[in-house]
Amino acid sequence: MKRIWLALAVVVLGLAGCGQTQQSTNHSSQQSQSSEQQATTSSTSTSADVADAVKQFTGRNFNVLPRLKQIPVTFVRHVDGDTSVFRLNGHQLKARYLLIDTPETVKANTPVMPYGMQASNYTHNALNNAKQVTIMFDRGDYADKYDRILVYVFVDGQLLQKQLVEKGLARVAYVFAPSTTYLQELNRAQAQAKAKRLNIWSKDGYVTNRGFNTSLYR
Repeated sequence: MKRIWLALAVVVLGLAGCGQTQQSTNHSSQQSQSSEQQATTSSTSTSADVADAVKQFTGRNFNVLPRLKQIPVTFVRHVDGDTSVFRLNGHQLKARYLLIDTPETVKANTPVMPYGMQASNYTHNALNNAKQVTIMFDRGDYADKYDRILVYVFVDGQLLQKQLVEKGLARVAYVFAPSTTYLQELNRAQAQAKAKRLNIWSKDGYVTNRGFNTSLYR
């Protein structure tokens, strides 16, 4: 009789253990699914927040637009290597690219500068061929004194400023804190372009702290 009771006790304990294991497995699975749902919801929420902010934009109330988040825009027209016009919620905005400077091509009373057209053409082609164009405001001013928005520009997720700098078609310039989010990345790209003597870096002294010394090409 004792042996029978002992056997029954072993069976009961085994069944209880299996039940706990199954509950633990189900709980872990539910936690994993919950984490995935939260991540998806967070991503969707971020996109939804940007979309909602854009809907509130009237063309002047920049404070409703988020900082450090990519905002989809429509490419309207090309100006030069570091300036473009975009459409946001039906409003056309001239944009000045943060942290870079390209040689002039359209400035009044200023001849086209060496490598200016190459930079201008690169920017135009990149924007014109992109499947998606987005802009991002940094922590500083939304616009400059000429009413140009100050933004980072992305073509299909890639920072256009970096592409121009790493190809030696732009210099890092107009650095004003706190709008310095991509400064280190651009400085690294510039160091590489300079070491390779690409385009604007091909002639010593052409790039200066104040811009470009065109007298070297006269």
